[in-house]
Amino acid sequence: MTPRIDNFSVQKIAEQFRLLGWVGFWVQIVLGVIAGIMAIVGTRVEQAGSAGLSGIPFTFGGLIALFVSAYWAFRYTRLSKQLRASDTMARPSRAETIGLLRKGLMTTLIGLVLIAIGSEAVSGVLFTKSLNSSVGLIGLANTDPSRYIQPVDVFVVLANTHIVTAHVLSLAISLWLLNRVIR
Repeated sequence: MTPRIDNFSVQKIAEQFRLLGWVGFWVQIVLGVIAGIMAIVGTRVEQAGSAGLSGIPFTFGGLIALFVSAYWAFRYTRLSKQLRASDTMARPSRAETIGLLRKGLMTTLIGLVLIAIGSEAVSGVLFTKSLNSSVGLIGLANTDPSRYIQPVDVFVVLANTHIVTAHVLSLAISLWLLNRVIR
């Protein structure tokens, strides 16, 4: 049987799980919804071959992982209630708590990998478009507007940035809580 969490301040850790769980949940939900809207708008407006479409499968994969990560942040708030149980046998063990945190960390890491690939694809297309823009300034430009950076391209970049920010926050919260449980 794994040892129960009782050799350190359970109430203090439970409070950290509650507070950081809610912060992580709401920040991820808000940034995820905003990023989702921006990504949808960016990909619907842009033409084929544009920045929005090049990395969009990875962007949406990172977004889905973000919402799964938000679910794990919500689970941290439920874990907080379990940790506050007066019956020490009703509390989750340290191993169970660490296991939950590891699952949250893995979800976040998968999301970060997906969004990193999506961001690289978007950045590569925008770099190519920026080269076309400089050529266009000299007067050697093709008249195809999809070859140049459009204002809507920024929507896709911002969507990726919001998703990365939310995943990094989730990673920081999970690592902080894991550190508190392991100590």
